[in-house]
Amino acid sequence: MEAFPMPDIRAETVADNILKGWISRFGTPLVITTDQGTQFEAQLFQELSKLIGFKCNKTTTYHPQANGCIERWRRTLKASITCLENESWTKSLPIILLGLRTIWRADFEATPAELLYGESIRLPCDFFEDTLFLPQSEFVQTLKATIKDFKPVPFSYHSKQKPFIFKDLKDCSHVFVRTDSVRRSLQPPYHGTYKVINRSDKVFTLFIKGKNVNISIDRLKPCFSDNSSESDIESSIGEDIPNEPAKMPEKRIRFAPLPLPASTRATRGGRQVRLPVCYQ
Repeated sequence: MEAFPMPDIRAETVADNILKGWISRFGTPLVITTDQGTQFEAQLFQELSKLIGFKCNKTTTYHPQANGCIERWRRTLKASITCLENESWTKSLPIILLGLRTIWRADFEATPAELLYGESIRLPCDFFEDTLFLPQSEFVQTLKATIKDFKPVPFSYHSKQKPFIFKDLKDCSHVFVRTDSVRRSLQPPYHGTYKVINRSDKVFTLFIKGKNVNISIDRLKPCFSDNSSESDIESSIGEDIPNEPAKMPEKRIRFAPLPLPASTRATRGGRQVRLPVCYQ
């Protein structure tokens, strides 16, 4: 588990932290899983992946379940940082990471430090010292044998409730996409429609704004139309304006002028007074 404070999230800053903070210490990874942020979509990050030799997998938008392990760990990290009082979190980050690396994981039956180093790390609260010292060569062989015996841990599902999925998604040609961002008042919950390019059990590939975009299946809703409105659906492809409210046509109301009183009355001073119509 590693975390690096950065002044910004530009592609140059992210690539520099990955190279100096991770690759220089742990080597080149086979796969890096990221979201669809602009820093990971930049040409610089693509060139870094080709130069170093790792594959970049991107999660779908508004679907944190695709990288649930990191999302849960980041929530724990934020909760630990908020416990600080009147202290810069960047200075306390190494101590916070030390505590998170020594937390017992029930799914792995080990701590993150044990998975990396093969044994638990010593903490300031340890009262007993380990008197067993192995030669370095024997320790390396034992560590290799232990890591070789590791087996993949089956996924744990924390929620038994399955998301609702429309049955007609398996053969529909166009779909609506649910807006999971913060919606304004009276904003429709879905926007679209978009043409389906490819489909799988979990992810659909849609043609949005002139490019193919992967969307999780639980955010989609099938579109039903007759042949007469097919041209209207095709014309809406590539347009993504879910936040534009419908504009009502302006109506000008004209009032008929009231009829002028037919008779007037003169006061003692000679002023002409016209009575309202309702009093005539």
